[in-house]
Amino acid sequence: SAACALAALAFALCAAGQETAAQAADPAAPDSALELRVLTFNMRVGYIPEGRNGWLFRRPLIGEVVRRSRADLVGAQECTAFQVAELLADLPDYRAVGRPKPGSELAGIMNPIFYRADALEPVARGVFWLSDEPDVAGSKGWGNQNPRTAFWCRFRRRSDGRELVALNTHLDHACDEARARSGPLIAGRLPGIAAGVPVLVTGDFNCTQGH
Repeated sequence: SAACALAALAFALCAAGQETAAQAADPAAPDSALELRVLTFNMRVGYIPEGRNGWLFRRPLIGEVVRRSRADLVGAQECTAFQVAELLADLPDYRAVGRPKPGSELAGIMNPIFYRADALEPVARGVFWLSDEPDVAGSKGWGNQNPRTAFWCRFRRRSDGRELVALNTHLDHACDEARARSGPLIAGRLPGIAAGVPVLVTGDFNCTQGH
């Protein structure tokens, strides 16, 4: 179930953070609390005409929420390139990293990570596909209607040089099996990606509590 997938994901976060936990237990170690302000939400593609719910009206509201929160990171899902460009124009303190999805009618849609440029700098990034062939671009499986990705970026905090990995994803909206199998795949890859640094996962998991 999707609940099992999220449980596996939570376990991976604990495993990926073992080194940090050990440092926190050492009273001689520097402050290991890595506090960040984080937002995550599905932007919804901007080319669908939806009247007062359309992108023209959503855009200023999203910008206002991000500005008021002073978020260090924003995990966004279902963004088109023009939406990313417009949000960056509205939010001059932010930059974005991400990769569009190839190989489907969703080509060009991405799940970018926005970050505050004065607080964080990206030092490495990567993407894998939620399928049995995660390193094959555009691959899909398990009943996914479209290719689904997990995009990650390793950031260095400018204030103290500490690093973290942020991973952003969007699980399938229609297939229980795809959601259930995506979580363990992400969980299995996170420790190798993080290599002991703290991990943050954002996403639209397309499930409710208990499902």
